[in-house]
Amino acid sequence: MISTNKIKKSLKLMLPISVLDRVQSLRRHWWKPDPRIAAAKENFMELNHSLPSGRIAMRPGIVWNVDPQSKNPFTWFCYQSPEMVTEFDFFLRIRASRMRFLDLGANHGVFSLAFTFGRPAAKALAMDPSPLAFPILQNNLRLNPQCHITPLQVAAGGGSGNLRMKLNWHHLEVIRDQNAVESDQIKIVPVRTVDSICEEYNFEPDLIKIDVEGHELAALQGMEKTLRKSSAEFFLEIHPELISELGYRVSDIANYLHELDYEPWNLQGQKLSFSWVNDQIHVFWVFCRPAHTSVLSAQK
Repeated sequence: MISTNKIKKSLKLMLPISVLDRVQSLRRHWWKPDPRIAAAKENFMELNHSLPSGRIAMRPGIVWNVDPQSKNPFTWFCYQSPEMVTEFDFFLRIRASRMRFLDLGANHGVFSLAFTFGRPAAKALAMDPSPLAFPILQNNLRLNPQCHITPLQVAAGGGSGNLRMKLNWHHLEVIRDQNAVESDQIKIVPVRTVDSICEEYNFEPDLIKIDVEGHELAALQGMEKTLRKSSAEFFLEIHPELISELGYRVSDIANYLHELDYEPWNLQGQKLSFSWVNDQIHVFWVFCRPAHTSVLSAQK
């Protein structure tokens, strides 16, 4: 049976851009807001109504100081995106039994802050190459000195050197043309393997988050030694459209996960097939864990 996503993928390749634009316009016309957003927003507003502007309550009991530029982005994990709310809730359950967190694509540091908040023995390495996001990340760490987080302004990749990336908001996305001239939008940033960084910092993670805007395969390839040594579980955000722009396929990631003997799970605790992963055409999240692990950590 041909999946719906395969049909969508084929149509996107076949239809003229003008037709696709018209379809998107019609979808926006009929779109209705997700009722989960309203309910989550109400809870968020109740938690935050008495807090000063420089603080944010992410969940009951999880309240920290926040850079003004982070406050709205952090609310996406509170109510603006049901998918991101689900990811964050799952993460909070997972973190309880973990002590070393590697945050790839840390941006403003919401996951590193959540991992270390209220846990003096927990430590995080937060990596992000963005010249816009990194100073805000540093300020969030300065505002919350009780959280033991080491920030590194570097991209994760399959080797060491430099990488050309383009700005998208405060994120950086790898571009295919690695000879492009640096500009306001194109940045040349340092790149290193996770393996070399973990060795340098004597850091063995037991939980990892990978959100690297289409550079997922290279990041995974640069952390093979770390994964085989630690068997760390990891959150992986996969960007099919950006992956296509870079000239590879989601199936390349699925095949590499299989080589590493890792399996993908959804954030509801259900094991996914690799064929399901290969069929996805929009950004999606998976939780990857060694195939020999019998019980999903969040359900222990």
